[in-house]
Amino acid sequence: MLKTDMSITTMLALAKSTCRNSVLLLLSGLPAIGGADSPARAIYMEQETSKAAPGLPVYVGVRDDARPFSYETPTGSAETVLAGFSGYMVSVCRYILKQMKAQPEYANLEFRAYKVDATKRFDTLNDGKVLFLCGPDSITDELLDRFRPTLPVFLSGMTYAYVDPRSPLFPKGNYCGNVIGVVRGTTADKHGLRELTEKNLLMRFNKAVDLELSKQTGKDKMADDEMRKIIKDFITEFHRLPEYPYKLQSSYSKRDVRDLENILSNRDPERIHTNVDRLENTRLSGFINEKMGERFGKINREIAKTIQTDECPRGFGAMPIRKYRDHTTGVQKFCEGQVLYYLGDYDIINNKIREHSNCKATMNRFTRTKEVYGVFFADRDLYCLGNHENSTTTESCAEDPPSSGTSIDVLRFFSEFNALLFKAMQGKESAVEKIFSKTFIGQEKSEELHDFFQNFKIASFDD
Repeated sequence: MLKTDMSITTMLALAKSTCRNSVLLLLSGLPAIGGADSPARAIYMEQETSKAAPGLPVYVGVRDDARPFSYETPTGSAETVLAGFSGYMVSVCRYILKQMKAQPEYANLEFRAYKVDATKRFDTLNDGKVLFLCGPDSITDELLDRFRPTLPVFLSGMTYAYVDPRSPLFPKGNYCGNVIGVVRGTTADKHGLRELTEKNLLMRFNKAVDLELSKQTGKDKMADDEMRKIIKDFITEFHRLPEYPYKLQSSYSKRDVRDLENILSNRDPERIHTNVDRLENTRLSGFINEKMGERFGKINREIAKTIQTDECPRGFGAMPIRKYRDHTTGVQKFCEGQVLYYLGDYDIINNKIREHSNCKATMNRFTRTKEVYGVFFADRDLYCLGNHENSTTTESCAEDPPSSGTSIDVLRFFSEFNALLFKAMQGKESAVEKIFSKTFIGQEKSEELHDFFQNFKIASFDD
């Protein structure tokens, strides 16, 4: 989500006026691309670039829970670029990647879909497992500082769905349990919940959700302390083991202990959980997370008791906010009545609810700062080819520096991708708009979305 005073209108006006001169000027003006040494200039300069080794795959991060933007499709399709996935965002990326494959330096690349979840998708990008993310990812101030987003390719809005008050699932008496569901780590989680309570849209449950949000910092501190205690206890127990035979037979090593000690040296509460997930020894991260799951449940129960309202003077039996890993799980639980409200992207929730024929839900699109989706690249120089699901560092990355045959110049690739994307937004009915029509069959563009597409069009391109 972009700020209102420098969001869609300002950004599009800048893009439109700048692009009347040339695509190059537009690209060189985008955030995080650079100045005099902008990679956009490389598109128009004859220079030596890295050549990809034949047959090595390039992984693109996609989600399977975000229909109509990104979802899994039956295998058996003749499609070879991002095979097994479809949706608006996937189709836009596929369209651009096919054009890039027409260029000699990228002709031998195989662009494969790599399944990511909403919670950890940007960590996957940061770790170098994927070249870029292709999904309903909002361009925010925070992400602009950390990554390289392309031009916006879609304008969306936030929605909350709620259980029909006439439904038997809607509580008639006092209710002191899970109120609203959201996918962890999304814009809805980080910003939408606060906006809901500020507008008093949850009515009788507004105070409970607001109280939980106010306790978030304290909750994070408690979770951080518990995680550190688990790690310290593990390190202590490991050092108590005799060197032989127990340490040799153990599933864990001295290297694992050093990794844990490095994690403890980071004082950022948000990073410790992420760093545990990134441990090379997945069995160790699983062990710690299992222990943490038990402690986290205890923390939630303790805090829930302190959330006291007129309806629940003795506190809540469960946290008012329930966070899920993905929309598939979240919407299913919502339709089963385990939460009364569900918050997220309008089109995603609307599509997910339709998958449940007996879901008695009402959609309510509330006005808020608009969200724009972009394709996100990591802020790195090189992407090492051959990355795969079980490795954060591949053999091709082991060389220092990597050979030109095993890496991609990310800045150059990003710039060329962006230039082709901009061209795909031109014409009376642009290629991107045709993808919209094919994805959202029979659905008219909203006035805001129509203006969004129109404002990227420049007179220098023929209709």
